[in-house]
Amino acid sequence: MQAVWRTRMDQLATTGAEPVGKMVIGTVKGDIHDIGKNLVGMMMEGAGFEVIDLGINTDADAYIDALQQHRPDILGMSALLTTTMPYMKVVIDRMREDRDSFDQLYQRALELSRRAFVEGAEEGGETLVVEGASRVLSQPDFSGDVEKLRSLYRAFEEKSKLVQLLDRCLASADVAVFIGAENQIEGMDDCSLVARCLYVGGKPLGTIGVIGPKRMHYDRIIPLVDWTADSLAQFISHGEAR
Repeated sequence: MQAVWRTRMDQLATTGAEPVGKMVIGTVKGDIHDIGKNLVGMMMEGAGFEVIDLGINTDADAYIDALQQHRPDILGMSALLTTTMPYMKVVIDRMREDRDSFDQLYQRALELSRRAFVEGAEEGGETLVVEGASRVLSQPDFSGDVEKLRSLYRAFEEKSKLVQLLDRCLASADVAVFIGAENQIEGMDDCSLVARCLYVGGKPLGTIGVIGPKRMHYDRIIPLVDWTADSLAQFISHGEAR
């Protein structure tokens, strides 16, 4: 039955119809039953949803990673055994923890961006706001190497080069990721930059970004930068409309 349904869904996909939404679904950790999960997945696909199936025995980390990667409209967790049903709460608790942590990062990023774009626009001219450099310098990747710390500090002080790097993002509305030497700034070979251009009224206004060690959590930082750019663009657009 599943093979026949998959063939039908593949045929529908060739029509080019846009999905009405996205769903992530999986059987929770400790449970290997998948009949109910498969049925729900097929029904959701039949209703026009794109379904990402995580399979069976899915732990909380796998759910969280899938949520961050796919940003679905719906999360589905399946369990047949009464002994595995409580694991659903484990996943929900992890989601709440991640949401609270993300909200704090988001609010901080939004405030810094507002300083750069809104206050900078009022003052006129080119504005660059760099904050939190001490947190980057305190990372284990740099704390044990004095020369590396000095080079990184000098790189942060040379704001003109940072501006040039951020300007490289102005040609696209997508998130750009520069890892290590790709940033082409001396002293920042062990750092990465995640950045995105801010568009208002179809025109580039500037760029926001996050600098961190090459081992930073890209799965969290990329959506943070993306959503902050969108939110700030809406904020500025509404302000201009008033």
